[in-house]
Amino acid sequence: MSELTNGQNDAYCTSGFSPPAAGEQNRKLSPLQTFAERHNLRIKLDSCRDHIIPGKKTASDMPDRVEYRNHIYDHGDGVTLGVCLMFATKMRWTYAKKKLTAAGFVLRQDGDTEGTLLFDPADAKQARLAIRIVGAKRRRELTTGDRLARAVSLKRARAVRDGRGRSLELSDHCEEQGL
Repeated sequence: MSELTNGQNDAYCTSGFSPPAAGEQNRKLSPLQTFAERHNLRIKLDSCRDHIIPGKKTASDMPDRVEYRNHIYDHGDGVTLGVCLMFATKMRWTYAKKKLTAAGFVLRQDGDTEGTLLFDPADAKQARLAIRIVGAKRRRELTTGDRLARAVSLKRARAVRDGRGRSLELSDHCEEQGL
């Protein structure tokens, strides 16, 4: 076995690949992460620790886990993304399948009430349709004013709950926060 230097992993040493330097940022986003950032969507991990964009649960007979919801996933080829759809009836799956294939999606798996289709995330029409059919929720981007208004509202509610029902104005909160 080769002698390890500088705490390098043996797998790095034998494969000829050197690990990134300590201060080096080698951050290459996957197509799923790029898609999620562009469309302001949330990424979650499923039970296999794969990244997915979860959507609505449309099949009521499935367990209540994130991977049993409709979701968008990375197909693994570095270009395309996939849509996994699970419905309670054959009719809903057939309708969704026809709508997506007409928009240019490629059918990958076709079951009775569920299936997967592949799409190009660079195509705006396909991206909008995938987000809508999956039922993915967009992340909210709050402005500073919205954050302050919510903080004041929360502080008022806590004051009422604790019995200190004094009035709190936005200017009071701004002074407390140093704004």
